[in-house]
Amino acid sequence: MKIILFGAGEQGRKALSFFGDLNVNNPNSLFINNFSKIIDLSNVNEGIITNMVYEDDYEVNYKDNKSEYIEDPNPIDIKNPIVYLYNTHQLEKYSYNNLQVYNITPNVMMASYILRERLNSLGIPTIVEQTNVTDLLNINGWSYSNSYKVSRSLMESAKEKYKSLNYYIDIHRDSVGKDATTIDINKEKCVRILFVVGLENNNYQPNLNIAQNIHNKINEKYNGLSKGILTKQGKGVNGIYNQDFSSNVILIEMGGIENNIEEVNNTIKLIAPILVDYIKEAK
Repeated sequence: MKIILFGAGEQGRKALSFFGDLNVNNPNSLFINNFSKIIDLSNVNEGIITNMVYEDDYEVNYKDNKSEYIEDPNPIDIKNPIVYLYNTHQLEKYSYNNLQVYNITPNVMMASYILRERLNSLGIPTIVEQTNVTDLLNINGWSYSNSYKVSRSLMESAKEKYKSLNYYIDIHRDSVGKDATTIDINKEKCVRILFVVGLENNNYQPNLNIAQNIHNKINEKYNGLSKGILTKQGKGVNGIYNQDFSSNVILIEMGGIENNIEEVNNTIKLIAPILVDYIKEAK
């Protein structure tokens, strides 16, 4: 069965409303987180995973697990946004189980749109990068491994347009099995998250600090929801992830390939208030 693209318009708005108490028809309501190995938590010291060997598998992931680009289901004009959500690997998908009837393409772009609605509803003005990364790769004749080059240029353009931006959150999806990416919290299936910090830039320490702080806050309230912080450097990995752009660049692996978008939404409901609290405390 062909899955229809989750796009803009009434069908997209209904699909977004499927994920909770978000009122996408009321603009005022808008202002009231790829690894091929299972993480051994015995490797974690204060949440930081330091001895995991891993090579970024951009091309493999793109060819085997890509989905469709998603147009914004709820276009809104946000003034002076503070948070910029984006997806360097926009086509990383989640499970399609039980979603055909809702006209939904479940991928990391949808996770960004859902998180945007949550953050806006909690008083943190947030935007999502909507430029099609694949189109820009094709226009420039670049391979998928150049996705971070594209997302870097988009971050720069966004900052130039919105001087108010202070936090940049890149949402990805893990490649491990569901047992390693799922947790029961409050009798609901939730996806676990993992922070990634590249050590191959001079700005890594503040980005490591922010990941550590948010990881701690999440697990203080929902033990085990965050798997920790994976630090990356060396041959075969990016090692930077555009985290030299700002002291507040956060890369989050949110769930895995076998999770569905409802489980992703359950986690977003839990972590959005924590992100809001962190941002307000950091002011």
